Amino acid sequence: MLSTSTLRCDVSSANNIDTESVYHLHTFTSQYQKYPPLEYINIEHCNTNLEFKKQSQNPYLRTTMRFYLFFLLASISPNTFHGFLFPNPVDIKKGLVEIVDAQRTTTLEVKMDIGTNTPSRLNVNGLVLELSSAVADYKHPMMPGVDGPQPQLSGGARTLTVLEEGWFIDMSGKKSVKTLNGCWEMIWREKAPAGSLVCGFDIPEKYKRNQAFLPECRLYMSFPVWTKYGLQQAQKDKEKILSKARGFLAEKELEFEKMQAAQNPIVKALHYRNAASAQDMWRRQNIEHFDIVPSFDEVVPLQDDLLLTTKGLAFSREGSFKRGKHFLLGAVRVSCHTDNAIF
Repeated sequence: MLSTSTLRCDVSSANNIDTESVYHLHTFTSQYQKYPPLEYINIEHCNTNLEFKKQSQNPYLRTTMRFYLFFLLASISPNTFHGFLFPNPVDIKKGLVEIVDAQRTTTLEVKMDIGTNTPSRLNVNGLVLELSSAVADYKHPMMPGVDGPQPQLSGGARTLTVLEEGWFIDMSGKKSVKTLNGCWEMIWREKAPAGSLVCGFDIPEKYKRNQAFLPECRLYMSFPVWTKYGLQQAQKDKEKILSKARGFLAEKELEFEKMQAAQNPIVKALHYRNAASAQDMWRRQNIEHFDIVPSFDEVVPLQDDLLLTTKGLAFSREGSFKRGKHFLLGAVRVSCHTDNAIF
């Protein structure tokens, strides 16, 4: 069981909403499917009709948002889109409701670093949340799982209490940020390597510091969750692919050196072909698929056999989760403030 713990979250900002290129979301199944670049995504083959706009040139932020949001959406998307066919119906991870019911009180301390299309930052500090397994039988934001196109994949909306309001400082001094009607849920599809823990809030008004602002919105934070065995297997798969990729890169470099040293133009061309082939084989490993797989230094324990990834995502929502739009706000990073060991 999980003892009471405290976690601190850092949310990186999202900037530069300016791109109109269209990409399509590929599904994250029990294997690691390739995700498109995070530019402007319109999922036009599923009922959710979601749209995303590019929000940062920061490589870490792009990678984090790209994989974690897509990971969450793939968990709740309808059975078929873009040529991938899920079993019908899609089943919840066996025992997920019992896992959520067994969750003991968990305290989270949150820091958000928000910025949209501007170098200015809105740093929200000191937001302290408490998660419990009690059913959220009060008015709360719609959640991507229980209120989405695949509600059977959710363990149900659970109680989230704001112990301390977040705050930020502008030219006029210290200001509190209200986060109302909070709740959380866990989403996990059967045979998927990981699930998602999602916290949702209502932000009742706009908060601004210089050019950066947190809009009036439904705010969500999402973190991948793993079992110990599932993470170990994913890490083994990741290392296997990375090892193959390193081998192809080494082969490419060797063939390139041979090409430069060769005097015979035919031999030079052969080595160039070999180098290009090795480069193509490296690309085919699709190592970016495994960016979502953390090391054990990048997870914190939720329960004896349940691990929370320290990198997550913040986003807002307009409309329902069956038909509406997401807007990315930032990447979330979590650190644990307990001495609990994972093993």
